[in-house]
Amino acid sequence: MQSQKSLKALRMLDTWKSHKIKQQQREIIKLRNALRAFIPEDDEMSKTSAEDVDPDHPMEDISLRDANLDRALAFWCDNDGVYRCSTCGWEVVEGFCSCCAAECEGYESDGKETKNPSPHSVTTDHEALNSDRRLMPRGTTPLLDVGYINFPPDYPHGDYRILLQRGATPLMCQTFHLKFEPNAGIIAYADEDIFQSFSGPGMVTGDQWKICLGRRIVLTDDDHDGAQFIEDLLDEVLYFPISSSLSERFQDRWETVLESPGVWVTRPMVAKCPEPTGVDRTEDEDDDDDATLSDQEGDDAKDDIELEYYRQLSVDDEALEIPMTDYNPKIRPNEYEGTDDEGDSKTPEGENEAPGWYQDYRGLDTAYESGKDDEKPKTKKKRRDSDDVVGSDWDSDEVLSGDEYVMHGTDGDDGEYGGGDDGEDDEEGGTDHGDEGGDDEDEQTRSSDPMPVV
Repeated sequence: MQSQKSLKALRMLDTWKSHKIKQQQREIIKLRNALRAFIPEDDEMSKTSAEDVDPDHPMEDISLRDANLDRALAFWCDNDGVYRCSTCGWEVVEGFCSCCAAECEGYESDGKETKNPSPHSVTTDHEALNSDRRLMPRGTTPLLDVGYINFPPDYPHGDYRILLQRGATPLMCQTFHLKFEPNAGIIAYADEDIFQSFSGPGMVTGDQWKICLGRRIVLTDDDHDGAQFIEDLLDEVLYFPISSSLSERFQDRWETVLESPGVWVTRPMVAKCPEPTGVDRTEDEDDDDDATLSDQEGDDAKDDIELEYYRQLSVDDEALEIPMTDYNPKIRPNEYEGTDDEGDSKTPEGENEAPGWYQDYRGLDTAYESGKDDEKPKTKKKRRDSDDVVGSDWDSDEVLSGDEYVMHGTDGDDGEYGGGDDGEDDEEGGTDHGDEGGDDEDEQTRSSDPMPVV
């Protein structure tokens, strides 16, 4: 009994371990699928490793069976034009989902998935961008190695060999009457079918149509006469040009012009330089003209031309010239000094040399003569009306007691204080007075003021 119990316990343990291993394997598969979303380049390695494992191995059988249960389906989306995953709805690229990295069934690489035919997409496969369609000679044109040539009887031998070296076939040379020009490349003449299919309204029956094919021709395997090549070229450059008629990229545009009466030509457009004008002439042309004039008229003609040239280049701007007028004269230092007409005041010595803005505030001290200063003391100033007002004595330089009025009345005109103000300035008026002016004013003041009672 114990042996059976122990055997049963071992089986249960083995079953539990196998179940645990299966859970771990499922977890590994989920982590691997999640890792593919971040590292898509590991898909090929994982597929290769899965193929290398022995299919008889039980662990591999369990992992493959679980992977088959999780496999999604790829369905076509008409709105976006791509395959999408049935699990997450993301785009399926090369059989694998871009989001969950699951391998989707039903994906067809050669099915409905095509390139985007948007008219706004930029193409680099256009005949206007092909360097073989250029007309000017170049040194990089690969030439084919042709052996023995059976020349047609009515075909120039030199052009025929060059055309074969540049990709044309004998049937194409005879069908479109190809010819080669060094500065224009390969030229084909349109046949009746191409003329009716691509001719414009200006072309009439009987006109010749020349088509410039460039420096080299590359035909497909089934295009033996080159008709498909010429039709594709005209279809792109005439009906689907890479640049509009208003574009300034002349190298990408083609034109069909009337070369001569009854002869039309379709060729790449070349930007023409404008004719040089008198201002845009080059230095060489100027030198030639100068040399011609020098031979005919001598050096004087050349000098006259140079003077006329510089005269035209000079700018006579009146605003840059200083007008010779008295509108803004210069200010002289002594212009605003006082004159004799402005007053009778005497100018001190040395004052004439001072600038006009200088003012001498020492007039009270310099106006007196030395003799008069000794005879008459400077103790009394001119009497003002404000002296009679109470409280106005503080404006005077000395304290008045009232006795001065008696002295005015008793001394008379020849008193001590009668004419002591000779030459003093009025404090309010700021003007100088002479000796006679001071005596007259004192006499008028004494006669007008009443005699105070002591």
